[in-house]
Amino acid sequence: MKIIFRQNIPDDINRPFGIYQYDEVATQNQYYIDIRGIIREKSWTWLNEVQSSYENVSKIFLKHTRLWWLTGMSRLDVRPWWQEELVKPLFYAKAVLEWIRSNTKAKEIFLIGCDPMVAIYLKEFDEELIIEGERKAPRYLYFIFQAVKQSMVALLKILIAAYRIGKHHVFKRPVNIEFRTIVLYELLPGLSVTSGYKYFYGSLFDSVVDVETESIGYCCIEYTGSNIKRDRAELTKSNSVFFLFDSMNVSDLAVSILKNIYIILVTSIIAFTKIRCPISGSLSLRFWPNYLFQEMGRVPCLNAICAYTALKSLLKQSPQCKLVVYPYEEKGIERAILFACQEYGVRTIGYTPHPQYRSALSLRDGMTPLSPKPSGYAVCGPAYIEYFASWCKKDRDNISVWGSEKSYKSIFEAHKINRSHLVVLLLLSHPSELKIFYSWLRADKRIVKLATYLVRIYKGGNDKEFERLLTLLKSEFDCIKESHGQLDEDLSECDLTAFCATSAGLVAINHGRLSIYVDLNDLLPVNPCFDDLDYMLPCKSPAEFADCLAAICNMSADTIVELHRKQVSSVEKIFYPVQTDVIKKELSC
Repeated sequence: MKIIFRQNIPDDINRPFGIYQYDEVATQNQYYIDIRGIIREKSWTWLNEVQSSYENVSKIFLKHTRLWWLTGMSRLDVRPWWQEELVKPLFYAKAVLEWIRSNTKAKEIFLIGCDPMVAIYLKEFDEELIIEGERKAPRYLYFIFQAVKQSMVALLKILIAAYRIGKHHVFKRPVNIEFRTIVLYELLPGLSVTSGYKYFYGSLFDSVVDVETESIGYCCIEYTGSNIKRDRAELTKSNSVFFLFDSMNVSDLAVSILKNIYIILVTSIIAFTKIRCPISGSLSLRFWPNYLFQEMGRVPCLNAICAYTALKSLLKQSPQCKLVVYPYEEKGIERAILFACQEYGVRTIGYTPHPQYRSALSLRDGMTPLSPKPSGYAVCGPAYIEYFASWCKKDRDNISVWGSEKSYKSIFEAHKINRSHLVVLLLLSHPSELKIFYSWLRADKRIVKLATYLVRIYKGGNDKEFERLLTLLKSEFDCIKESHGQLDEDLSECDLTAFCATSAGLVAINHGRLSIYVDLNDLLPVNPCFDDLDYMLPCKSPAEFADCLAAICNMSADTIVELHRKQVSSVEKIFYPVQTDVIKKELSC
């Protein structure tokens, strides 16, 4: 079999071809092969294989250092905005092989716009394959170059992070706390100290006012220094809010830097000498090394190492602290928190502020039993309990429902929906979703005719790429508008919402808007509904979406009201009202 790599589809294509990047228009070509469909059919089987191998990788690293758990490498998460781009080349190559085995009479296949790793994996899985074209399988030196490159990137990011932490935090403000409970959170880019806290916890602790639980300190993990003057001004207004890294000194920072460099060296040695990943009987010598180096160059482990060092220093000075609460997502920085708390006998609760996804594989205790775990879990609603117990293999008795302010509900007024021409608020969390929606617009003209689309993007989710794509869409389609306001303002301007991975679609339902789930995912379906999409009008293709919009235009007001009522009932399982008594009990234990 001959595999010919091309960057673009040849104008005179008359051979089977697959496209690496999703393109709905290309599916209408008679020679198109649905490689993406094969991946979706096989993905969970393959992911289980990768996750089983991940367990072995973890054991190898743990023989050398437990700092492994503080790295981004230790968080296996194939969501679109995290590691999907690392897994996709492997799965794409495996899907191509599946097609070849089912089409033995075919002599050649064109692959369009592929990642270079696809060719590497294909050649590894079957050495008899003939690779031609613009993306031939790179030689071993290519991988060496990438490894060195990512190592240098990691070192540079360490220095930048160290400079920011040293400049903005070391010896900046004495930390003297007398709190029984510390609530930790990361300060995300673009958010202030207050808004950052609200992003994770909302008003969760506002109603907890008795004497026992008034002793709550809010600890911000800030490492970008993007608006440090504004943030410190906010801190001076409250004695209960402080920066974690302010408790570090120069020697703490220096030791943390050396530990991060050690991680890079260990990773490099292990990646080249000890890592092997069996994938369905084939041996990939490149997957795990490529994964490790790419993740190593993404986010510096230094932030987590510093969090561990700083929290230990804080707890040493604060023997009255008995509980630490933090947002639970299985990040390296969370494990740093757990290590520090374990050393001082401090109880921990991981609060899950947002819906989780099956593609966040590191959440599964059954596959990652070695990683540190909190003393207990707090969740937004009953749906999490079933998910955590069945999929993640966590102890039901160790999970409590705290609720969420997102449970707030407003009145739904079906008669206000303009069914002659809908205004749809498109809620997006990643640029790839907008890319796929662009493909939908091109594939089915009814989508353009039936509605105007107000595009709301997730702030902090690769804003430059979002802006580039939005500019493209607005230049080609008059129906595309860009949101610049708050979510409440956008909801007041729309008839209904369309959402993919973001929980904003569920919030919109509680705020009185009918919502449609649109599967704008490349590989794995990702949704905030724990896969319970019965009443979310799920649309997997442009044709289904156009049909759905047309159906809503023809629905009676009573039908729309009943549908929205069912959506509200589903969302209530995810975002339950704040359980003040439960929170008080947990904080006072």
